Order: sequence, then structure tokens, then C-alpha cells
Amino acid sequence: MQSRTVILAIVVWLVLLSGLHFVAAVRLPGWGAIALYVGVFLVLRVYFRRSGSSAAAEQAEQVWRDWPTSGPIGRLGQPGLRAAMTIGGLLCFFNPAQCRQLLAQAIGNYNARGRAAKIVSESRKTQVVYSLPFEGEWLVYHGGNREHSSHSWEVVAQRYAHDFVVADARVRRHVGRGTNVEDYYCHGLPILAAADGKVIAVRSDCATARFLGYGLVDFLGGDFIGNHLLIQHASDEYALYAHLAPGSIALAPGDEVKRGQPVGSCGHTGHSSEPHLHFHVQDSPQIHHGAGLPVRFGGLAVNGQAKDGVLLEVGDRVQAQP
Repeated sequence: MQSRTVILAIVVWLVLLSGLHFVAAVRLPGWGAIALYVGVFLVLRVYFRRSGSSAAAEQAEQVWRDWPTSGPIGRLGQPGLRAAMTIGGLLCFFNPAQCRQLLAQAIGNYNARGRAAKIVSESRKTQVVYSLPFEGEWLVYHGGNREHSSHSWEVVAQRYAHDFVVADARVRRHVGRGTNVEDYYCHGLPILAAADGKVIAVRSDCATARFLGYGLVDFLGGDFIGNHLLIQHASDEYALYAHLAPGSIALAPGDEVKRGQPVGSCGHTGHSSEPHLHFHVQDSPQIHHGAGLPVRFGGLAVNGQAKDGVLLEVGDRVQAQP
């Protein structure tokens, strides 16, 4: 629902700006345009919450809402974080590189919508059973396999993505103020190949994202995915490992990897609210043109219970079985 709200808010915002300019001959200053977008977004968000609420959606939302928000923005809670991310997202439209990515993503969504609908209707899942792409216990901080728990249901490549973090018993993810990457428990930890495969694409020149702890996405960066790897693990199964740390990737397209092999380190690059690993599997080697697949994970413990071939949901604490 969040992605749908953002997309619709952008459309309504552009219509309003055009109407003000061409009909009323009013040109808003930059801060006024930003304020108008935030207002439109908040109104639509309230509307969709009231009109589309369900017990399952409310339960998923409550899980996330009750967790602490990292950094100084945490004083404003999740509403403050979302407001800051919305403003940062709007500023991305002033970055030509990210504008091109957003356009590619919009075109990819349109082209992949039929495949995405078929995946849902056929209850299709990954043919590969993947290992966890890290060591030790991590938390599924964001993402699931149903619309109400999805990472980004409307961004069909990321529909079944998971954001993984390391969190203590109170779901705190850092020490100190949370404004330095070194404060975060997961930052710098090794990221592992989730299955045997072949590297298809690599980006490793992104710097650590700015504004950590204040909720703003890095609208100044050259890639909203940040440093990443796209690895083919099976026919029509390509895993994206995103937001990796600068200088941590020593692989190139064409390299072969083995399950459990270190491929990088957890970082905070691209559009990242805090250090974490973004992981999803899609059906295309073109990052923005894939349809996401529900990922079957095996050889792990989920909330202390051994599982194999399981789909993960937000709130699950996961760890590889020895």
C-alpha cells in the first residue's frame, strides 16, 4: 500500500502543480512544491488506511509500528521516519541519475505486471531452496509474501523482498545515537551467496549513504539500490543483494559463486533508512524489469524452530542451522 500511495501521490501532485501553473498562473517555490506533495501523500495515506484496512494488514502494520525507530528521527517514531523518507523521495526527482532509474522501474513494472499476476495466480515459488545469506541470528525487519506484509507490492521486482537486520531482544539495531554506520550491529558483517550461481551484474562504486539516523533517503547518490550484486542461481531465478558496503565486493560479472561463499559486507548505500541487507529473487536478469518470486529458505531456525523450504515474514528471527 505504501508504494501505491507514493505513486498516486506523485501523479496527483503533478496534476495539481500543472493546474496551478497553467490555469491559475501560480508557480510554487521549491519548498511550496515539497509541502504540497507531503500534504497530498498524507491525505492519500489516511484515505487508503481507512478504506483498505483489514485485520491481517493491521496486524502486520502493528508489528512494525511498535518497533523502535533508529537514530534521532526515532523521537518522532514511524510517522516521522515516513515523512522524512517521503521528502527525500521527492528530492530524488532533482537527481538525473535517479530519475532515469525511476523511469526504468516504472517501465519495468508495466512490462512485468502480467508475469507478476501469473506468479500470484499459480502460487509459484522459487525452485531453489535458498540458504540464509548471512551468519548468526538476523531479523526480518521488512517484507513478506502477502500484499499486506510485502516490502513493496507495487514494485513487482521487489514484491517478495526481505530487509534483514541484526536486532537485540527489544528490536534495537544500534548503540549510541545511530548516526554512524559503526553504531549498527549488522554493518560490516559478511554477506554470503544464498546458493551456487553466476554473477550477472555488479555495482561497487557507491559511497555510504548520507543522513543516517534522520530518515532521508540518499537523494544525492548515483544509484538508489546502492552497491549490489545480481546473481543467477537457477533458470529464471536472479537474486539481488543490495545496499552492500563500499569496497566489500570483489566479484565481477561472469564469476561463479558457491553457496555460503562471502560476496560482500552489509552496508548502508543507496536508499537505505539504516544499515541492512535487501534480498529478493526475480525472474529477469534486468534489475528493474523482473517479477519477484516468493523465496523458499531452508536449513534454518525461524523463531527458534527448525524449518526447511519456508517462506519468511516480517518479524521472523532467523538463523542458519549448524
